Amino acid sequence: MLAQGGGTIVNNSGVAGLVAIPAAAPYIAAKHAVIGLTEAAAAEYAEQGIRINALAPGVTLIEEAAGYLRSVPEAAEAMHRSSPLPRGARPEEIAEAAAWVACDRASFVVGATVPVDGGWTTR
Repeated sequence: MLAQGGGTIVNNSGVAGLVAIPAAAPYIAAKHAVIGLTEAAAAEYAEQGIRINALAPGVTLIEEAAGYLRSVPEAAEAMHRSSPLPRGARPEEIAEAAAWVACDRASFVVGATVPVDGGWTTR
């Protein structure tokens, strides 16, 4: 990217990088680290034309998550109670957010972490 004069990097963190949840300290530390790396690298490379941002997806209904929510109804109910938009994201919704952050329409977005969580982190 330096040789070509710029580019865009979209890192994947997660809502656990924005808020803490019990019994998941190593996972949360890793997600916070992605956000810290995103911010530091964005500050370092923005002047060279490289935009670096991160997404913080919430529950995404890939088969594993969807299967878990079907098999543990209390987890699905807790998710519904804790989010203004009471459902998980479709994978294409996360992809659309990544495409937007990477495109020229987001050209002034640098070093940001964009929650894609149905409003979960607003609670």
